Amino acid sequence: MDIQFGPEPDRVVVRMGGKLTFADVASAYQAMLDHPEFRSGMEALWRFENVEGPGLSSEEIRNVVSIQQDTISRRGPTRVAIYVERDLDFGIVRVYEALMGAVHIDVRGFRDLDEATRWLDHPGD
Repeated sequence: MDIQFGPEPDRVVVRMGGKLTFADVASAYQAMLDHPEFRSGMEALWRFENVEGPGLSSEEIRNVVSIQQDTISRRGPTRVAIYVERDLDFGIVRVYEALMGAVHIDVRGFRDLDEATRWLDHPGD
């Protein structure tokens, strides 16, 4: 896991790869929130690259959404782009997008990193 802030002033980039578990994703999310540079409402780009093994289960995705709901007052309404390389992971992100409808975070999945960045760069899109 790698968490970087900037160069855009209101954006955090979280990179994850390898064999991922629900605990890994939850830990990365908490580390982002606890980081001294984190501010409520910051946009995020999550980059899942070189991921190995199966993706998260439907139950684990619901648990991620639950964590988001529990921390929304700290996280704040925002936009999150999720970049993935594999079809399997993109399907999981699509499920996550649908479940996040109840949370005030606009989540979009992307298979193209440039598209993900452009979407964050242009809030009206």
